[in-house]
Amino acid sequence: MPTTLTLDIEKDFEQFNGTIDTTVNCRYVAAYNPVLVRFFRKDWEGTSQESTAIPGKEAFDLGSLASDVSVGDILFISAGPITSDDGFEVIDKTGTVVTIDVTWAFGAQAGYINLTTRRNWYLSLRIGGLVVLKITPFFNGFMQAEISGALQSFLELKFFPVWLDPSDVSYTVNKPDPLLSKSLDLSWKENWIGSSEAYTTPSNDFVAVAGAFNIGNPNNGFYIEYYPNDFGSQTAPDFLPKWLTVFESPVYWSGFFFTKSLIIPNTLTSPIGDYRIRQQFFDVNNVLLQSRTFTPSTAGLLNQIELTPPDPAIVPDTVNRVSFEFYKLSGFQYVIKRLDMKYVASNKTSCNNFYVRWLNTLGGWEYWLFEHNIYEGQRVESLGIYETYFDQLADTTSYQNSIGKRTTFVVQVGTDVFDENTAAGLRTLSSSIKVEFLNQDTDVWIGVQVVAGSFQYRKNKTSYNRVELSFELPTEFNQTA
Repeated sequence: MPTTLTLDIEKDFEQFNGTIDTTVNCRYVAAYNPVLVRFFRKDWEGTSQESTAIPGKEAFDLGSLASDVSVGDILFISAGPITSDDGFEVIDKTGTVVTIDVTWAFGAQAGYINLTTRRNWYLSLRIGGLVVLKITPFFNGFMQAEISGALQSFLELKFFPVWLDPSDVSYTVNKPDPLLSKSLDLSWKENWIGSSEAYTTPSNDFVAVAGAFNIGNPNNGFYIEYYPNDFGSQTAPDFLPKWLTVFESPVYWSGFFFTKSLIIPNTLTSPIGDYRIRQQFFDVNNVLLQSRTFTPSTAGLLNQIELTPPDPAIVPDTVNRVSFEFYKLSGFQYVIKRLDMKYVASNKTSCNNFYVRWLNTLGGWEYWLFEHNIYEGQRVESLGIYETYFDQLADTTSYQNSIGKRTTFVVQVGTDVFDENTAAGLRTLSSSIKVEFLNQDTDVWIGVQVVAGSFQYRKNKTSYNRVELSFELPTEFNQTA
C-alpha cells in the first residue's frame, strides 16, 4: 500500500527585498532540536459517491480492497470535511461499494481511506541511506517519528584539531565543514508480515546542522534567518539572512586563527562560480585600505571562511574594522547581510594571553583572546592508596602507597569587553558543548572544560562589562602502581 510523507524537512518563509515578498523553501534544520516527520498510509485513494444501497449516505467503491471490509468495520477517512479521529462505521457493503454512516450532504470528496483493522505492518525509514528507524502506525494509518537522535548519530560529531598551515591557500578561501553539517535524504518502505515493499526513491536532500535553537523559536529549528537566497537585496539589509555567529560584531585579533561560518545552499539560482566572498579592511575613518575577493568552491553545506590579516604594506595601527560579504556578481546583489568585525592589531595584544574557540548554538565557531588577567593553578587528586603487609616495625619505612595521582591544570581568566552585545555573545561560551584552546607552541587546538559554576559577569551603571571564568585543561596522570 502506498505511504506518503506528509510532513517533510522543509519550512516555507517570505523573503522581503524591500518591495515584494518571495516564498523561499529552507531545508536546513538544527540536529539538536526535535525534528519531526509524519507519514500517512493510503490503503485506498479515490472519490466518494452517493450510496445506492442507502440513499443519502456517503459511499466508496473500494474495488479489490472491499474483500477486506465487513459491515461494522471502522474506516479512517481523510476526504475533505469527512474526517474523524475515531473513524466511521461501515453500515452496508454491496459488491465492492461500501457505505459509511455519513450523510451525502458533503457531496463527492476525493481522499484516502485506511482500514483500521490493518495493524500487522511497520515502516522502515532510512536516513541518509545508513540509519534505519522502524515506525509503527496509529490505528488510522498515521505515523510520525522524531529523528533528531538519528541525525546526531549520522553526523558523528568529531572535533579534530585543526593544524594551522599558511601554505594551504584553499583553506583561506572557504572550507565546507562536514563535521558540523551533513546532507541527507529520506526513503522508506512498508514491511508486512512475511513480505516487504522496495524502498522509495529518496526525497529531496536536506541538511542537518550541529545547532540547537531555544524553546519557543518561531522558526521551529529551521535556519530561516541564516539561509542565503537570491530574493533579498541591499535596499532592505535588515531582512537579509545572517552569518552563523552569536556576536553582533565579532572581534578579530590579527595573527590568530579565526573563521566565521555561513550557509551556502545549493539552491542559489546561479552556479556557485557566479558568487563572491569579499574581505575588506577599513581604518577608523571608514576608509577602505585593502580588499580581497574569493570565489566560493562548495555549496550545500555549512562553510567556514578564514579571515587572514592584511598585507604588510598596510600599517597595522591604521586598521580598525574588517568585514565579510557574500554577494552575487551580476548586479552586485547581496545574498547575506554584511558582517562587520572589530580588528585588533597584533602589536596591541599582550604576550600573556589565552586564545579559545567554542561551538555556538548555531553550529559555527566563535573565538576570543583572553589577556592580562590570567591565573594558572592545578588540582591534584589521589587515585587511591594501598597498604602493604609488614611484621617488623624496625624494618618498615612505609606501609601506605599511592596508586597514582591525577593532576588537573586550571586556568582562570577575565576580560573587559567592549559593550553589552559583545558580553552577551561571550556568555554563550559557558553553555557550549565543545570548547578548545590554542596551544601556541604547537599550533594545535586542545579540548578544555569550562568549570561548572565559574562563569561570572557584571554590568554597572557605566555599562562596564567584565567576564570571568575558569577552564580545566586536559588531565595528567602519574601512575605509580
